[in-house]
Amino acid sequence: MKKVITLKEAVILAQAGDSDAMIALLKKYQPLIAKAIGKSIAKGIETDDLDSIFTLKMLTMIQKIDVSKLK
Repeated sequence: MKKVITLKEAVILAQAGDSDAMIALLKKYQPLIAKAIGKSIAKGIETDDLDSIFTLKMLTMIQKIDVSKLK
């Protein structure tokens, strides 16, 4: 049985080192990463590099989110 948590709870857990929460957030926002990669492909940039770059950037952004501003 899956436990449903809010976005704020997921971010708090991810920031505390919960890998399941981090994976859930990455999966939730994967379509945004894919869209950015798609736009970059048109410019001739290698997709393997972009996937790594965007994923690392997402991990960094999640760690920097101010959870007090989330609902």
